[in-house]
Amino acid sequence: MELTIQRDDLLRGLQKSQSVAEKRSSMPVLSNVLLEAKEQQLHLTATNLEVSFTGSHEANVTKEGAVTIQARKFYEIVKELPFPELRITEKENQWVNISSGTTEYNLVGLPADEFPQVMKYEDVEWVQMEAPLLKEMIDKTIFAVSTEET
Repeated sequence: MELTIQRDDLLRGLQKSQSVAEKRSSMPVLSNVLLEAKEQQLHLTATNLEVSFTGSHEANVTKEGAVTIQARKFYEIVKELPFPELRITEKENQWVNISSGTTEYNLVGLPADEFPQVMKYEDVEWVQMEAPLLKEMIDKTIFAVSTEET
């Protein structure tokens, strides 16, 4: 996998993935974000097996591929990079090189096939409604919600 991407685009996606990726987990891969580079897009996926995040960002992909790397550490690195464009390159044994200008980081990753499958909702019909209507519907039914967990 090899690509270049705008730092701010990637940062927006990584910020959203932070609330989903586990901080500590018995499954280390749940602390990771899946990076998939294909068709001039970088797809980011994070999951904790209950909630998932998937985002796509335009990228200049020179070599397609996929790898998972620790979400929090990757986010912190990207946030501190000084230049607006960065390069991500997968090396041997799932090592990932992140470079921007003269700054360079290497992170160890896990194979993409260890990442849990996330359901895709491509053929689902969506319903759109105005926010005030949704709020009114919730207000009228909230009394029926149990206050005890059983």
